[in-house]
Amino acid sequence: MNAFHRDRRVGMRRVTCMLLAAAALLATATAAQAVAIATNVFGSFRSSDASGLLPAQGQSSPTGPISDAQAGGTYVADFGLIKLFGQKSWGANPAPGGGAGNFLNTGVTAGWTDQLTVTSPTVANGTPGTFAFNITVHGSMTTSGDGQANYILNMFVNGVQRQLSTFSFSGDAPSGDGFGTFTIDPVDIVFGEPFQISVTANIDAGGFDGEAGFAKVNLGNTILWGGLAEARDDNGVLVRDADATGASGLDYTAPVTDTIPMPASLAMLLPAAAMMSRRAPRLAATRRGALR
Repeated sequence: MNAFHRDRRVGMRRVTCMLLAAAALLATATAAQAVAIATNVFGSFRSSDASGLLPAQGQSSPTGPISDAQAGGTYVADFGLIKLFGQKSWGANPAPGGGAGNFLNTGVTAGWTDQLTVTSPTVANGTPGTFAFNITVHGSMTTSGDGQANYILNMFVNGVQRQLSTFSFSGDAPSGDGFGTFTIDPVDIVFGEPFQISVTANIDAGGFDGEAGFAKVNLGNTILWGGLAEARDDNGVLVRDADATGASGLDYTAPVTDTIPMPASLAMLLPAAAMMSRRAPRLAATRRGALR
């Protein structure tokens, strides 16, 4: 293995760790800021080029939905729904001495925060219990050359990180949780009392420019709330008539239906991406307790 490829592989491992850590910190900060907010949807872009990290740009709304599209990235966010798309391509720009070069990437973040209340006509308000729910993640990742793609899905309850899902693809080496439907481990609740839940998704597409490359993450179809999986009372008895309602007005008992299209500008990005890329295998699975 020559010095360039050794530096590149070591660098990519470091960058993956950096991206995971940065996204986790961003999601934690977002959740902490949202503790006092009943409802909120949010999205932002963060990218880097040869000059370094570029200023982040974002927006939020207490009602939703929101969307935005910029060069290489797109997001849509609403209660129970997140859509993300990001891609980056670059030519070879070898560093002096054969190093890995500059790291270039497109990063996109979006999510939602709501106050949920679980009730049942057969369980008295004030009764402790548990609540489990489903999340579906559908999408694809594509890379060529020195490209790397990943997504990170964070979930928080009352501002405390509860779940984390990650998936990365570089060359022919996927790793992580993949795509599919995940049943989240039960959360402690009190029937009739609201609790906060926040879901944040981050994607990154990029690589080092010592070699030409391309990376794409397409979660435009879609990260969706999958509905109530189960509710139980303080004796562990299944509550079959439980309902989950958000302060936003959304009924979280049932799966959310995708009715919001991606911004029209995204359609212009996809043909070019298809011409330059090698598609990662689509991974789909149904998993219970996969996110802890």
